[in-house]
Amino acid sequence: MCARICLISVRNLSYITPLPKYLKVFHNTLDVIYWNRTGKKEIFCGNNMYVFNYILKEDDGASKKIKGYWKFRQFAIKILRANKYERIIVLPTQTAILLYDYLVLHMRGKYLLAIQDYTAEYKFLFKHLMAYLIKKACVTTITSPAFREFLPKCEYVIDHNYEPFDKKIIDEYRSQKRVLDLTKPIVISCVGGVRFYDSFSRLIHVFANDRRFILRFDGIGAEKLLPIANELNAKNVILNGYFNRNETAKLNAMGDIANNYFGNNSPFLDYALSNRLYNAAQLGMPIIVCKNTYTETIAKKYGFGFSLDLSDTDCRDKLYDWYVQLNIDDLYAGCDTFIEQVKQDEIILDQALRTL
Repeated sequence: MCARICLISVRNLSYITPLPKYLKVFHNTLDVIYWNRTGKKEIFCGNNMYVFNYILKEDDGASKKIKGYWKFRQFAIKILRANKYERIIVLPTQTAILLYDYLVLHMRGKYLLAIQDYTAEYKFLFKHLMAYLIKKACVTTITSPAFREFLPKCEYVIDHNYEPFDKKIIDEYRSQKRVLDLTKPIVISCVGGVRFYDSFSRLIHVFANDRRFILRFDGIGAEKLLPIANELNAKNVILNGYFNRNETAKLNAMGDIANNYFGNNSPFLDYALSNRLYNAAQLGMPIIVCKNTYTETIAKKYGFGFSLDLSDTDCRDKLYDWYVQLNIDDLYAGCDTFIEQVKQDEIILDQALRTL
């Protein structure tokens, strides 16, 4: 007997942040169709797993990428037609555009559209297609309330990039950080895929060999920062590559300040809320953010964000002074208030999923 619901994505399973939420609701009745771009074998705890194996690298040309998308489309539609699902979840936006005709012709009012990023809404045709997909979806989720600024007016459900950490790790971390040890460097930690090379290169330039700080990067792509670290002979930069997803909380807990210095003045960055924000808030960890971003708005609203301006020659001193003067009780209270609001939104999301 076929499962009644299927998740479809052009991403690897390990990059589908809300997958545990879907499995919590649908358990072993959920099928998944996904594009394995990395070639890594992944584990799925649901029902059937249909894997499109086609390795794609960042520097691959347009022709190979187009070929990959076209082949994935054929692969996915063949399975959808054979299994005749009652409902499908489409994630992210690129997947929905790729399957546009199938969704509006065969699954109208029967699909959940999960919008996780700003994609190409500045293009008229893309924006028009997305508006129609949103209109015909039974539920549309967004990962940041700020997405409403560039999306059509509609009722959206917030699906935060939030994955709960083990309470034991949180309690241990907070207990250790209650006493500030200024004899050790402050670890500015970036855990997750390392993609914003220009921003991180600037960060390394400014903080290189400042003995008060250590810059730590854990995740795929970290090795690409090695040339700049070597060029500056930066002894306070630590680079580690791929890690298993179940190590996320442990690696985050090795930091003192979370690094969300990704950049700004781009719609791809200004509206988003990254998973680093949620990870930091759970631990009660302060976070550095960029000015004029929604992440800055949230982090400063709840009292755990520092707006880092690398053009300011005193930015390192200002960050150091801000960190050592933090009131730990106020910090934890602000973080907990934010996470509590997130949990309330998660309840609404859970209810929406159960109506599918």
